[in-house]
Amino acid sequence: MSFDFGHQGALSKVQQVEAAPGGEHQWRAVAQVRQEGGLPGDVGQHIAVASAAQGLATIYRAVIPMKVPAPMEVTVRKFLLRTDKILVQANAAQAASQEKVEKLRATLADDHGRTAASAEAALDAAARAEVWLNVAGAAPGGYRLTVQALSPDGQPVAEHSEDLTIPQKPQWLGNREGITQKVLAPWTPLKVKGNSVMPWGRVYTWAGLPFPQKVSTAGAEVLAGPMRLVAVVDGQPQTWTAKPPAFTKKTPGRVEFTTEAVGPKTFLRGSLWCEYDGCVRCDWRLIAKQTGAKLEQLVFEMPVKAAHAKYIYHFPGAWASAFNAHAFTKDLTMGFRPYVWLGDEDRGLAWFCPSDEPFRPAKADQITEVVRKGGEVVLRINMVGQPVALDEPFECTFGFQATPVRHNEKTVWDYRIIHAGNYGLEKQEYNASANIRWPAKGNIRLEQGTIEAWVRPAFDPKVEVAPDDPSRGRFNRDFIWLQYGGNQVIYYWNIDDRGMRFVLRTPDGQYPICFGARSDWKAGEWHHIAASWGDAIRLYVDGQLVGEQKWSGLLPGDLSGGTIDLGLGPCEFDVDDLCISDIAREPRGHKGPLSPDEHTLLLESFDRRGPGTVGAWTTAPEKALGGPGRASGAVGLVRGRFGQAAAVGTGGEKVPALDYYKNLGVRTICFHEHWSSIQNYFAPADPEALRSLVQACHRRGISLLVYYGYEMSNIAPEWDVYSDEALVYPRAGGYKRLPEQTAYICCYKSAWQDYLAWAIARTMDEFDMDGVYLDGTEFPWGCSNLGHGCGYVGADGQLHPTYTFFETREMMKRIYAIVKSRKPQGQVNVHNSTCMTIPTLAWATSSWDGEQFGGIDRTEKTWPLDVLPLDSFRCEFMGRQWGVPAELLCYGRPYTYEEALAITLPHDVLVRPGNVELASKIWLAAERFGRKQAQWLPYWNNAKFVTTNNPDVLASIYTRGAKGALVVVSNLGRSHVQASVTLNLRALGLPSNVVVEDVIDGTALAAERGVISFPLQSLAFRMLLVRPSQR
Repeated sequence: MSFDFGHQGALSKVQQVEAAPGGEHQWRAVAQVRQEGGLPGDVGQHIAVASAAQGLATIYRAVIPMKVPAPMEVTVRKFLLRTDKILVQANAAQAASQEKVEKLRATLADDHGRTAASAEAALDAAARAEVWLNVAGAAPGGYRLTVQALSPDGQPVAEHSEDLTIPQKPQWLGNREGITQKVLAPWTPLKVKGNSVMPWGRVYTWAGLPFPQKVSTAGAEVLAGPMRLVAVVDGQPQTWTAKPPAFTKKTPGRVEFTTEAVGPKTFLRGSLWCEYDGCVRCDWRLIAKQTGAKLEQLVFEMPVKAAHAKYIYHFPGAWASAFNAHAFTKDLTMGFRPYVWLGDEDRGLAWFCPSDEPFRPAKADQITEVVRKGGEVVLRINMVGQPVALDEPFECTFGFQATPVRHNEKTVWDYRIIHAGNYGLEKQEYNASANIRWPAKGNIRLEQGTIEAWVRPAFDPKVEVAPDDPSRGRFNRDFIWLQYGGNQVIYYWNIDDRGMRFVLRTPDGQYPICFGARSDWKAGEWHHIAASWGDAIRLYVDGQLVGEQKWSGLLPGDLSGGTIDLGLGPCEFDVDDLCISDIAREPRGHKGPLSPDEHTLLLESFDRRGPGTVGAWTTAPEKALGGPGRASGAVGLVRGRFGQAAAVGTGGEKVPALDYYKNLGVRTICFHEHWSSIQNYFAPADPEALRSLVQACHRRGISLLVYYGYEMSNIAPEWDVYSDEALVYPRAGGYKRLPEQTAYICCYKSAWQDYLAWAIARTMDEFDMDGVYLDGTEFPWGCSNLGHGCGYVGADGQLHPTYTFFETREMMKRIYAIVKSRKPQGQVNVHNSTCMTIPTLAWATSSWDGEQFGGIDRTEKTWPLDVLPLDSFRCEFMGRQWGVPAELLCYGRPYTYEEALAITLPHDVLVRPGNVELASKIWLAAERFGRKQAQWLPYWNNAKFVTTNNPDVLASIYTRGAKGALVVVSNLGRSHVQASVTLNLRALGLPSNVVVEDVIDGTALAAERGVISFPLQSLAFRMLLVRPSQR
């Protein structure tokens, strides 16, 4: 055994011992570090290496990182944008172990040795101290910072020095981009009438206390009574005598006023403003009339009518959870929750508080209570529960905002957003969508079987692509997809294998089978492929076994409602003699044309079409026990291996990708962070290519949004000098991307807000952008960065966070103004997962929520409706009662894109497309029907119009009276059902004789006296167009 110590590449032998094989041995190795004056001289990072050798061979080696502390550890944090200070923090514990140290001195000197700033502070018992250097008067340039730990007689015991640069103030600091007094559409100017302030759709009324007496929104009074402040001073409850509010400023965009109320022992004064989005800021103070008064209890109460407090949302939330958004069914007691919203499906009221610094609760875990009292639900904030001296005023800031915040002429149904932006997109081509779909039940067997076909690739199997290219999946080509009950069986050509791959995917996102085999193919050549399953899964090419894995059958499940797709995604195969058998057997088709036998379930020779039209026709199989297939899109018939073959995405010319998206109805494309070389920064990776893409999108009437977010990258030029001031503290985040960099969360209370406003304005001006896709920019992070004004040191001596509701709101308001002043139809699309803080989110033209669930695998314990219950969805994800149009984000788990649609569509909410072709059918069907002109009847409030035969089957309706109805039906249960939907045709204004069409697949359904019956798989949906019959 050998023990070595030192720096990497410069190790010294510490000890070497002999050890007999077997048994346990213990050794103690001591390494000496060079000393200077009794303190370690060789400080910093070291490593210890323990290794074992047998003969000349090393059989074990462990590397242990170690740090030799300096006599004084020094941290320097720079706040050079607005604060103009440098924070020096020191730990002189090592020095103090050898000699008494009393204070810390920090000095900043210029190149000529002239002192620019100096400060001292006493070291505490642990030999720690911090000092702030004021550098407001220091000229830009290079400086030397010297930090010393001093003995009682003023002699240096330990010293640290480093070079430091004070830069010129950046050009973007203090810019006015997005700062405007104009009332931005679609909001309307504020009105004031008596003691009431009226932003769009709402009325706030004050009676003298700093808190509203009445709040009306969406046509209803939501408060059950005035907001209350319960205060007990020197044992005496305070009863308030109030004066009317005194208005000091009235403009279309902002109203300011003060309030004053008097109690027996105190004054309660408020300074408030309300802006045109309906956000209210209330800075209030409780002031003792005489010195020596004790505040013994202080409680704020907001009583909301129970009918309008069906749901509660509180912030912050948590990843992988919807715990903070749900129906209000039982009383809640929590610690400090800085944001609480109570509401119903149409309206609500938010209270928020940036800081609990002045609070002195009896119990820290009982600050926030939400309790039911008869016909009201009361939000109670227990601020003081132990005696507090009122020698200084008790000061606090609240915010209020009623929802919905605005009317939206356009919603996500109009924006039609996809995420497909990349450099060169305007030059890329796309095959027109092509697909043949068969019913799974009857056409395939799960326990055992074989699928085989002749295929001719029209793509280049030898295309050159880097093995680590993250977008190489675009070269994959689909063959067969079998989907049932959340299971997926996928048989496709894979770019990494350069051959056919077979995959089983379970509903929880696991891949128990995933393998393939390389084949030396060329475009235009016919090859025979086959896959069988039973006691193993076997792959064949041209009659030869090329791969095998032990596995029993496919995946267990129910095929009812399942589908078999040829060409679900890009396919580019000509296909002949497709055959599915009910036993595992060696392929037969490579020997010649196939005929059906007793084991054949499906055989398609594609020698002729069945009924239908171009773009939508039925196959004419030789045998199909589960029924024929339905071809859609660019599926044609071409000369095949034997007779005719199905050309699945190979017939006709490829179309430009942007034309393809336009034809599907796409109106907005998001270009993620890789448009810029630096995360959340103006650094276009290819400016000319970006201009080309914007122009190509605009020629097709498509808007392009580029990414900005919530981070600062460590390769940003400003990182070294401004990151201390810009980031949240403690440092959080750590997103890594290429070019190699790490980005951390920034706080928009800092001056970095000015940078982002400047960068977005420049992006729009230089590239004619149509707005921004914002990733988390609206999130009012809890931040303890004292250097830019966040956080506080509590009575416990610990650092606590504050929340930047108002500062982040100002950031979002600026961005909205920047976009709308340049492009009145521009978009501020916000990815807001877990965050429904309406003061900040109100400035989004639409939101995208749901990433918090994307990492959850589906198991028995993570059923999608357990992960995202319906009451949580109605509370957080509808957008309706918030006034911000919403989409759900779906990463394919714990639900697929199609399953997610089954959850969202009954709520009039879209899932941002994971399947653009399917999304297109939904968009266009809604547009043709006239969704915007229709009345929406949601499932929780439409019993007069529709009933279903199963509580798991939900039906929501868009109705246009005698013109028809569009009915969304979802099965959110765990089992396949025979759904029966009964429409009250008279109540819907429809005649007794109607026709019903599924707008997704075009099939007609029978409607007998308003009753429509059909099979519906678990987590599946149908959109049914109901119209008067013309016969």
